[in-house]
Amino acid sequence: MCNKNKKLSLKNIYDQKPGIRNKRIHDRLNRKEKDGLDFVEAWSAESSAPGKSMKPLLEGLGYGNIADIQVSRAEKNCTCYSVKFEKNPPRFHHPFAVFGSGAYYNGLNVVLFRGSHTPQSIVNEVSRLSVAKEKGTLFFLDSALTLSDRRELARLMKTNLDMQNVLVLALYLTHFEKNDRNDKLLALALPFAYVQPFISEARIPPEMFIGRSAELAAIQDMAGPVFVYGGRQLGKSALLRQTRYLAHHPEQGNYAIYLDIKNKDGDAVFGDTCDELRRAGILNKHVRTWDELGRSLKDLWTQGKKNIDKLMILYDESDHFLVDAAAQQNRPIEVLKDIRDYVPGHFKFIFAGLHNVIRFDRRQLGDNTVFAQLDHLVVKPFGYLEANELLLKPLSYLGFEIRNQDIISTILAQTNYFPGLIQYYGKNLVESIRSQYKNQLFTDCNTPPYPLDESYLKDLLKDEKFRQKIDDLFMITLELDADNYYAIIALVVAYQYQYEQQRVVPVTLDTIRDVCAAYEVHKIADMRDEQLQALIDEMTDLNILHQEEGGKGYVFNRYNFYMMMGDWDDIERKLREYGNA
Repeated sequence: MCNKNKKLSLKNIYDQKPGIRNKRIHDRLNRKEKDGLDFVEAWSAESSAPGKSMKPLLEGLGYGNIADIQVSRAEKNCTCYSVKFEKNPPRFHHPFAVFGSGAYYNGLNVVLFRGSHTPQSIVNEVSRLSVAKEKGTLFFLDSALTLSDRRELARLMKTNLDMQNVLVLALYLTHFEKNDRNDKLLALALPFAYVQPFISEARIPPEMFIGRSAELAAIQDMAGPVFVYGGRQLGKSALLRQTRYLAHHPEQGNYAIYLDIKNKDGDAVFGDTCDELRRAGILNKHVRTWDELGRSLKDLWTQGKKNIDKLMILYDESDHFLVDAAAQQNRPIEVLKDIRDYVPGHFKFIFAGLHNVIRFDRRQLGDNTVFAQLDHLVVKPFGYLEANELLLKPLSYLGFEIRNQDIISTILAQTNYFPGLIQYYGKNLVESIRSQYKNQLFTDCNTPPYPLDESYLKDLLKDEKFRQKIDDLFMITLELDADNYYAIIALVVAYQYQYEQQRVVPVTLDTIRDVCAAYEVHKIADMRDEQLQALIDEMTDLNILHQEEGGKGYVFNRYNFYMMMGDWDDIERKLREYGNA
């Protein structure tokens, strides 16, 4: 019907649905039909009398807890609204924060147009209105668009920077009940819009937290692990932030505090902890030491002055702090553990980080100390299913069509299944649509959908920036230690690789010592078995190495790691440099 008559309004078309008119006369609409009719009538009412029905219209799209709707601009052919929400977003199933939790914190733009529009006039009008691109914009057009119009609109919205985060809404949403309509809205509109869901270098919004269900449950378990560690770009910070997002509900007496303590010593961390507890309304009195803080927190439960059921303190990037805590005989950690034991199930703390977290964990758990009960969690690269979901779930909303699953396997192998690199890859795939349109590789007659084929793969693998990012990530993990122990051991593992035969040869402790002795790297060659084994175990926990079956020795966790170490000449040169250091 849209293709036949572009002047039809939403209500005109809905009334022509088979059986709807007769059912309405006899009041026999089922619940889904009634919900669809309410949505259509709110749309129609808002079109004829702006400002009267915007709230029920937005609620019909799944946006509740609306705090305020203001008309920001009123013209003959359009009305613009600024919508604010109460800052307690519901859980969204889609992975697009700008139309989910982000709208509840930053607000939402709504533009209601009247009359017929061509794709070009839509783009021109939205550009002229200068809507804030950092916010999501819902654009209501009460006029039919043909499929060819929508595909032309898709091209214009992908290639015009003013069209970022703008969605055009459609009749098809009337087929769904209110609870499903928000998700279907994005699945329908996003292939014709430009929204970037992938985040490669910033905080991951809750909508893009995909996978890690077992790890998330373990961290949320008040009796679960305390130490969380793994390599770079594996999502430790995202895990802690998602825990905070899910667990922090002060209205229910549940508090979760997140602290980034990178490069901070015990005094700085103590100050930050007290400040955050005060901001949350948990700590009122002035305390000067960790022991005083511990007594004050215990009083919360023994004296019952505040309605606090659970309290979690999540310390991220805690390597430096743990070194400083050890110098203070671990008193800060003893205090936190004492609170945890005093009110089991009500208080928990987490230390997340890299190699110092591993070493602290191994050192303490190996001794008969007060820390023996503190468990650990190792964050490893994604498995295939999790990595596949992180890449494909957003792409499926955006209109990408997967015609060959082997391409996805190749992409995931290139990223080493690291969530951070998958996000970076996905971001580049979404960006590539613009260049495909600009280079006239897409035609308006058949896109969307956007077939994900070898051309995307080749273009990205030719990207020097992408390849360098993978190499840099690996080297950053190797160079965590000031003594470069990890880097030296990695060079020896690569040294054993038979480059001419392309054959992997596992290394043993004796092999590592022998190679290091030959190149005069004495700080490794002179190590005792238990010292060297501890380093190997750390590299295993950081996902750099794994042990071959049958205990034959150790190899790189990913074949790509061999290639990143360079060729034979590079490896020998680096070993000599370490020997001369």
